[in-house]
Amino acid sequence: MKKIKKSKESKNVKTVDEPITREEQEQYIRDVVAAFDKAWDRLMLLGDENGYVTVDVPMSPEEKRMLGINPSKEKSSEPIDRSDRDFCEKHEFALKDILTSTELTDPKDSLNRLKAAISGAQNSADRLSREIHDLKETADKNGGKIPNINEIAKTVLKEQEESNIKKGKTYVMSDLHGCYDKYMEMLKEIDFSPEDTLYFLGDAIDRGPDGIKIMLDIMERPNIHAILGNHEAMALDALPVLETIKEIYNGRAKDGTHITADDVYKVNLWYDNGCKPTARAYMKLPKSERNRIFRYMKSLPLYREIEVNGEKYVLVHGALGNFSPDKSLKDYSQHDLVWERPKTSTKYFNDKTVIVGHSPTIISLDHSGKIYHGDGFIDIDCGCVYGSVLGCLCLDTMEEFYV
Repeated sequence: MKKIKKSKESKNVKTVDEPITREEQEQYIRDVVAAFDKAWDRLMLLGDENGYVTVDVPMSPEEKRMLGINPSKEKSSEPIDRSDRDFCEKHEFALKDILTSTELTDPKDSLNRLKAAISGAQNSADRLSREIHDLKETADKNGGKIPNINEIAKTVLKEQEESNIKKGKTYVMSDLHGCYDKYMEMLKEIDFSPEDTLYFLGDAIDRGPDGIKIMLDIMERPNIHAILGNHEAMALDALPVLETIKEIYNGRAKDGTHITADDVYKVNLWYDNGCKPTARAYMKLPKSERNRIFRYMKSLPLYREIEVNGEKYVLVHGALGNFSPDKSLKDYSQHDLVWERPKTSTKYFNDKTVIVGHSPTIISLDHSGKIYHGDGFIDIDCGCVYGSVLGCLCLDTMEEFYV
């Protein structure tokens, strides 16, 4: 493997006290970006089985941090202290139930949920004790007669349970395209809680910088249900090709393994549609994590049918291409559903509304950059990655949210 040559020091290096001009600052930034891109393009596909890269030249910690090479594996949570351990041992079975039923990986989070559950149970017990005490006092005044304590207990527990239940709302969102900060801001804007449900209509990845970060967050939330977008579809076609290229470069490919013209087309199509930040972030991950993301994307359905407050909706990324009112949804092709765009001249159904993304309203339909309500369909892709807002629609109230 070729060694990375260190650049020779310039004879005209400025001292610390000498001012640096704006032009020199801008040139320095351009040089850093160019060096990063060159180094990454060289190293991107040469990782080991864990996705890390080893070169035969010593590299500084800063260089390793910049390129994502051999990152230190920081613990995802704080250690549990002695008092917490005692608490866990005391409530071992409840803790195990929380851990196995909620897919939590952070022991602190699990512990806090357990404490909250026990606190709620204690509050119910305290209230029961007060109720029973009051009943006994009443009974003493009424000749010893006392109502059925079991029935009172059921009533108290039912009221406690109902007070803890928040009626969740249903939201739809689409086309985040790597805009993680706007995604987080929107979840805060709608006060998204575990009782709510969010349907995401595809295209979490590409164009923007943090598509993989968004995908990993969606994967960990049981109340977010995604469908396949055309960018996830392109990734599913291209990523196996990148994995094959990586095997070839590392000398681990099976004999006869090669790249076909069709493989090149798949990668080029994805590349032309803004895959670079997604591919980089994905290929840096350990193999096991890459496989987990790939399996998740492969599991995404092409459409969903839901009902909210008696209103029926068909959720799809692109549109219903080659539409026919007599055609079953399962008979539409993937291309019809993830690549086609809605036509204002087409009225889909009389008894349900089609909700789509894919077509940014900032550059199509009414060019408003807001959620578009058509005849029988709604387009919720406002084009946030193109400088517009991110839109989200609450199907319970039809309230529109923008960040």
